[in-house]
Amino acid sequence: MYFDIAPKMNKKDFFNYNREYLGVIEGLKRGERIIAVLGVRRVGKTSLMSVLFHEKKGINIWLDGRMIENPKKDVLTALQEGAKRKENIIIGSISTLNVSIPGIPLPSIGVEIKKPEPSLKDVKNITLFIDEAQRTGKELGDVLSYIYDRYPNVQVILSGSEIGLFEDILRENDPTSSLYGRHILKIRMRRLSPELSKMFLEEGFRQLNIRIDEVEITEVVSELDGLIGWLTYYGYEKAVRGNPRALEATLNFAIPLVAHELAKFLYNKRNRQLYISVLRSAKGLTWEEMMEEIGNVSEGNLGRVLRQLLNYGFLLKEENRYFLADPILRKALGRVNEFLR
Repeated sequence: MYFDIAPKMNKKDFFNYNREYLGVIEGLKRGERIIAVLGVRRVGKTSLMSVLFHEKKGINIWLDGRMIENPKKDVLTALQEGAKRKENIIIGSISTLNVSIPGIPLPSIGVEIKKPEPSLKDVKNITLFIDEAQRTGKELGDVLSYIYDRYPNVQVILSGSEIGLFEDILRENDPTSSLYGRHILKIRMRRLSPELSKMFLEEGFRQLNIRIDEVEITEVVSELDGLIGWLTYYGYEKAVRGNPRALEATLNFAIPLVAHELAKFLYNKRNRQLYISVLRSAKGLTWEEMMEEIGNVSEGNLGRVLRQLLNYGFLLKEENRYFLADPILRKALGRVNEFLR
């Protein structure tokens, strides 16, 4: 069912990302050692990873990057645990929006290891999944390099929504990086076009034998754009919960969530108002046009703010023009101060 708000487990429930799915599958078959799935928040990365995790044969290990405190200890410990059990394990959770599939708490197996056990090398076909890998910190690059060099039987699939931070971890083209020279296959997931967003909603309602007004679908696509996470939440409210005010309920859920995410990012920023002004101006303007619209800002300050917002996944840059990564951000800007107190 398209409108299930839990992470997808079957490919039949995963709308329109066949190209990205096949890209990962073909990469695994070719023996790619590290595959990175990139995209903004709520674009479907976790569901793609979850489908692969549940379909792929062999031993699959899932780590939630938010649960990893010490990459050098926790990642290798998880690999050893998977090799010892010889079965799929989830450490942390597979989560999307506010729904998760719980797994083993990391502290329960997060004991320090002095040296990798030989059993890890003996077990074939191990795939390590790390969701939200940018949350682990830059030490993850050293861990991935170690796995790459020592364990040819292990393939790694990573996801990251704060793309700039993720790139800082990988740095495969930086001679000072431990991953320098190691090939990393990158799969980029993009938002749905308005046409595909409409098709997703129509097919989702058709699965449940529900007719929906064309005008309402057009309004929903206009408000939620092509982020499949929000479209799924709307479909769940409308078709599963039978809420006649499903779009309103979706916005009431989404706006404070996005405002809170932005507030966490802004918490230690001294020039918060400039960040907010830049986000308000992100409606397809070029750098020069944004300078003119905001006014009273130096080129250096604007450049730093833009890089930060791009790195943390709040902005997108397309053909030298800046856009909000999530349409909900525009409404969330008016609520962000509630979460900064």
